[in-house]
Amino acid sequence: MNNTIQFYTYPNGPADQMGQDEIVLVRDSLGSLNNTYVGDLIKGDYYCKRIPSPLPPRSADEILEYMAKNGIQINYISDDETHDIVLVEAVKGQLVLCQMAFNDAKTAIRDVIEPIMDMEEL
Repeated sequence: MNNTIQFYTYPNGPADQMGQDEIVLVRDSLGSLNNTYVGDLIKGDYYCKRIPSPLPPRSADEILEYMAKNGIQINYISDDETHDIVLVEAVKGQLVLCQMAFNDAKTAIRDVIEPIMDMEEL
């Protein structure tokens, strides 16, 4: 795991590719880091992206409860020629919420549902 934090001097760095309402950490004159919106950065600000905290692992019950609560179904997509399952997708009505390569039957549902849950929590 890389523990290095990359700092930039505004307007250089990734700020121009981030949303104006995203939060970055800016170093103040005393060396402390403060939360600031990208839209509030001014030329010369020394900043970095926030360090995301890892999301807690979810139990199988939490994943199934989330699916039931949100009406999410799982589709398995197979290759037309080999009939091997190649994709798994989470679907709500006619909308495909997430689609992942099918790698392991033991984790396929978790693999396609957790990114949806992550987006909601982040």
